[in-house]
Amino acid sequence: MKVLFVKPRLGTTTLGGLDYSLCEPLEFEMLAAALPDHDVEILDLRFDPDLGGRIRRFRPDIVGTTSMSVNVYAAREILEQTRKLDPSI
Repeated sequence: MKVLFVKPRLGTTTLGGLDYSLCEPLEFEMLAAALPDHDVEILDLRFDPDLGGRIRRFRPDIVGTTSMSVNVYAAREILEQTRKLDPSI
């Protein structure tokens, strides 16, 4: 199974510790390590905004995302955009 984990970008008005440092998406790295028999990719939208291109190239079976309350709408948009690109995901 192909799994794509997508880290959402924060809004421009979001303030917090991430203004001073950007951590790698450890939550997805740990999940990927727990799926050794699957093909897993991680897309960090903070650095690469091309969700559509990644979905077209990788053709995942599942797309997962994460959020804190400050970016829940960004996470929802990732899932909505994914469904528009490929309703079977």
